[in-house]
Amino acid sequence: MTGARLRAELDTRDQFLSKLASTLSTSAAALERAARAAPKLPAAVMQPVLDLVALVSELQIVAAPHEPVRARLRKQEMCSWLARFCEQRRARTEPQGLETTVEHTGAISCRIDENLLTTILEELLSNAVKYRRKRPVGLHAAVSGETFAISVTNYGPWVGPKAQFKRFQRGESRRSVQGFGIGLWLTRRLAEAHGGKLSIESDRTHTRVVITLPTVSTTRRPSWFRAVVA
Repeated sequence: MTGARLRAELDTRDQFLSKLASTLSTSAAALERAARAAPKLPAAVMQPVLDLVALVSELQIVAAPHEPVRARLRKQEMCSWLARFCEQRRARTEPQGLETTVEHTGAISCRIDENLLTTILEELLSNAVKYRRKRPVGLHAAVSGETFAISVTNYGPWVGPKAQFKRFQRGESRRSVQGFGIGLWLTRRLAEAHGGKLSIESDRTHTRVVITLPTVSTTRRPSWFRAVVA
């Protein structure tokens, strides 16, 4: 296949994804408005609607790789926010046999888009659980210089070449492990939309993905967050 033909096919793919994302976005937004307007809608109904809206938002980013990611940044106290995130996630994953324990102390504030940061953490934790080899997964956060570093660690080595941050290019080399080569690319873009960065550390014993976010304010007492998914 020639380079020109390959580029044409890739352009066609992106145009299709863009049209699909636009159509789904309109429908998902209308569905969300109707769901929020309904009185006392059960969580079992509302949550799938919100999950659909989040999925469509991700599709829009994937379909437009060169467009800036829109982030609605608001100040949040991060230790408390992470605790709420873990509690909500625990409620969803408990039927799968996953339990989460949480500890935290102190206070530190960052400006975040709650939906985008939730997508980042869901993606990283889902991957870590997939590769955890029946060992616990760690979620840690603490101040590091002028940034707030959030890390997700699973105790198993990276399998494949050096981690890639390219759309549709997988770092995992085993065909038996499913994936589309989007997760790392997407999470890095979402981290950058916060003014932060994403990095990966890996050796024969563990793989750690670290998100760093600019801090807004801190207290003098040590501030940290720790959760274990087992």
